[in-house]
Amino acid sequence: MLFIKKLMEASTIFTPERGGERRAIYFQNPGLTYRQPWGWASTTQTLYAAAQLILPGETAPSHRHSQNALRFITHGEGAYTIVQGERIFMEEGDFLITPKNLWHGHAHLG
Repeated sequence: MLFIKKLMEASTIFTPERGGERRAIYFQNPGLTYRQPWGWASTTQTLYAAAQLILPGETAPSHRHSQNALRFITHGEGAYTIVQGERIFMEEGDFLITPKNLWHGHAHLG
C-alpha cells in the first residue's frame, strides 16, 4: 500500500519533537468548495478521512472536527483512541467511527 510507505517515510520527518503531533495523509476532495478554518477541504462536507501513523509511545492530543471520522486499522497493535473520555483499543482489522464534534485523541502504548 502506497500510503503506508509514505506514512513510514513521513515518520522520519514529522516527529513529536518537531511538532508532528498528528502524522497523517489527509484525503481531500479537490472539487469541494467548502474549506475548513485551517484552509483545506475534507473528503466530503460530512466525512473526514486520513491515513494516520502513531508509533509506540506517541500520542495525538484531543481534538474535534465538524466531520465524522472513520478509522480502519490496517497494521499494528497497542494503539487506542479516547472518545469523550472512553478508551477504545484499536486492533488490526477494526473499523471505528467517531461522530462529528466529539472530543477524541489517540495514543500507542508500544
